[in-house]
Amino acid sequence: HSDWSNTISIAHGCNLSSPDFSASKCVEDAFDKGAEILALFPSSQLSNEIQTLISQNYNLPFSGRQFLPLIAGDAIYGDKILREFGREVEGMVVAIPWHHELKNSASVTFLKEAQKLWGTQSVNWRTASSYDATQALVEGLRQLGKNPTRKGLKQILSQGDFSVQGATGLVEFDGGDRKITSKNENELGILVQVQCDYNYDNCKFIPLDMNRSEF
Repeated sequence: HSDWSNTISIAHGCNLSSPDFSASKCVEDAFDKGAEILALFPSSQLSNEIQTLISQNYNLPFSGRQFLPLIAGDAIYGDKILREFGREVEGMVVAIPWHHELKNSASVTFLKEAQKLWGTQSVNWRTASSYDATQALVEGLRQLGKNPTRKGLKQILSQGDFSVQGATGLVEFDGGDRKITSKNENELGILVQVQCDYNYDNCKFIPLDMNRSEF
């Protein structure tokens, strides 16, 4: 939303790497200072601090407070969080670059090959992104010919007309970032939500766009 920058503020921030970090104090202070959502942006390693933070948030009602809805960055995405927490992260919304259930023509081809190679199409965004990066490097090296250099490869990838077909669509770059165009703006970047069955035995990340869930 174009007005979000004017309406969203940080009620309380916690540094996970601080030597005096306290998960219980973090979430209690966030609630007491009027936070409405708890946003988790850890490193790619699911740290003990994040795990404790999730549990402390879930247990807020025991201190007379209401637990906060969770949103998170893509480092949270994975089976580990579902296996270990399930009920505690149900409803959490995570932003990821790509999801295998949102199929465009490029993804369909990639998923068919994944089925042949691994016997499943349930590959995650890290696999698709790694494939795209590899395809870009291979094409860049092909264009460089017999005398490739790091500088030359960078120049090739930075050219405005460079493109290669990847798992998530056409891979192009704008500076150091993936180029977003009218053709791929609805295919790159998606919100998924943790949804569980009745007994919390089976939790999954489900694309919000596919079942019109509301957060």
